[in-house]
Amino acid sequence: MMWNPPFSGTYPSSSSSQPPESDNPMFSYFYPHDVHHDAWHWRAHYSADPANPEFLDEYDHETGKGRGFAQIDQSRLVRFELISQREGLPNHSLTLLKDSRPIFFRRRYAHIANYVLVDGEGNEIAPGFPTMTVLGWQRTVNGKNVKAVVFFLDDGSSICADDTNAVNWGTDGLPHLSEKAS
Repeated sequence: MMWNPPFSGTYPSSSSSQPPESDNPMFSYFYPHDVHHDAWHWRAHYSADPANPEFLDEYDHETGKGRGFAQIDQSRLVRFELISQREGLPNHSLTLLKDSRPIFFRRRYAHIANYVLVDGEGNEIAPGFPTMTVLGWQRTVNGKNVKAVVFFLDDGSSICADDTNAVNWGTDGLPHLSEKAS
């Protein structure tokens, strides 16, 4: 599987469409074939002006090294985007309201048996773990923490909730609503 950048062409200072190797020895253990296998990569937008875009991508396209969510300057964040890495999956974008904070994390299902991601026709996409990519916001309203999140699944389906623990992996490898969310 080729690495699919979020736009056509090459990235600045790069002529390769393949991601570089990671320095972390555990990286190849968890991601043996395609280090960028997630269905979506994030992009943090610091400017709402399309004529002068300023953003930070999850992966440095010059070095291929990943960035953590903590590296985002949340005081300047105006929009958070999930950029599809698979054909047929849409991008998702969250524009932040004043005084709101973004929520983003991935919840992976890991088990001992070998797992391969497949598309809707059963074609192998990549080895890995099924993943929930979670995007949302939170803010304090009248002294109470209010939040809204969407759990995006690898197949493109989604579940909306007001609790980051509303959806978890069941022992069967499928997402399940928590008893609190049911």
